[in-house]
Amino acid sequence: MITIIEWIVVKGEKISRNIGYRTANIELQDTSIEDGVYKVNILYDGRVYHGVWSCSHKKEQFETHIFDFNKKIYGERIEVVILKKVRDNMKFDDRDAVKKQIAKDIKKAKQDLLVVVTFGTFDGVHPGHEYYLSEAKKYGDRLITIIGTDKNVAKIKGRPPKKSQFERMSKVLQLGLSDGVIIGDEEDPFKFIGFYQPWVIALGYDQAGFAEHLEEYLEHQKLDTQILRIEPYKPEKYKSSLIN
Repeated sequence: MITIIEWIVVKGEKISRNIGYRTANIELQDTSIEDGVYKVNILYDGRVYHGVWSCSHKKEQFETHIFDFNKKIYGERIEVVILKKVRDNMKFDDRDAVKKQIAKDIKKAKQDLLVVVTFGTFDGVHPGHEYYLSEAKKYGDRLITIIGTDKNVAKIKGRPPKKSQFERMSKVLQLGLSDGVIIGDEEDPFKFIGFYQPWVIALGYDQAGFAEHLEEYLEHQKLDTQILRIEPYKPEKYKSSLIN
């Protein structure tokens, strides 16, 4: 189960730094999180970074190593999205053994690419869509967005979209948030779920249609995929049905 921790970065004992790995340390009060090393995403200054997080309640050490990051952020607020456990905590004989294991943890976390899939019509891209994709992006490594075909949009909504599927795809690409934008399959709305086998499917807060049968499909395909609903962003203003 994905967990999000929001906390202030504090100064630690610099144990990891002394063996070549800088970390952002946080004070953790949530004791429900098991000890271990986790693959995480870190939200800081409007960006999503990837990393690994070490949790030890006994030693009161909660260290986050952020990949490709070299800023001092003491006293600043970050969000740590705990995605997937890499391993349990281990005992080591010396620092060299710790350093080698951290390198293995980082390699494993980087190789285990987690795909997040989003769906939508995107008939007139607005800030609500941008928020939806930005929020979905923090739950994995790659964000794939599936655009509803003209035919299927008309079938679900009872009217054709104002913009063609290619125009809608182009507008989503221009946002620069998705790593891949694909027009959905005309006959099989679940086709690309089977292809990508996503870690997470992020749905809009009011998304319906094929979503009603999504859990049944995942169970039938024996896919260990989490379904998340993204909270709305100013729905009284940024809602496609109102804008269109």
